[in-house]
Amino acid sequence: MRQGLLRNPNYRQPPKEHQFKKGGPSPNPSGRPKNSENIGTIVDQELNRVITVFVNGNKMRRTVREALLDVLIDLAMKGNQRAIDLILELTAEKRKPDDRPRGRMVIDGYDVDSPEHQARQARRDKGTCYDPEFSWVALRERNADV
Repeated sequence: MRQGLLRNPNYRQPPKEHQFKKGGPSPNPSGRPKNSENIGTIVDQELNRVITVFVNGNKMRRTVREALLDVLIDLAMKGNQRAIDLILELTAEKRKPDDRPRGRMVIDGYDVDSPEHQARQARRDKGTCYDPEFSWVALRERNADV
């Protein structure tokens, strides 16, 4: 036990006559009301509120959530990196691990889906062994030859 706790013998252990009695009256009789709003419910209500927006000169009724998503997508299309990262983060939660683009991806002459590359990547990520063929020096030398 730490020294600071020994100074006050009643620290976090009040005398029995001051402790709450089992089955006795509640120390907070009114308590928190049921279905009380917290910040999450308030934000959710505001995001689900329907507003009128103009899209290409046409009036449309959309939720605030949809309007914000439209703005985020527009920013990403203009090249805003924070918007791009946020969209990728939001869609990554919905994506399954096997929902990756189909086709062969080749990096520095290695097929990324090949078992050899997967094993080499696993060894490198674990840090169990050094793979000289996969080092940055080897990649730089290989690219210098091209």
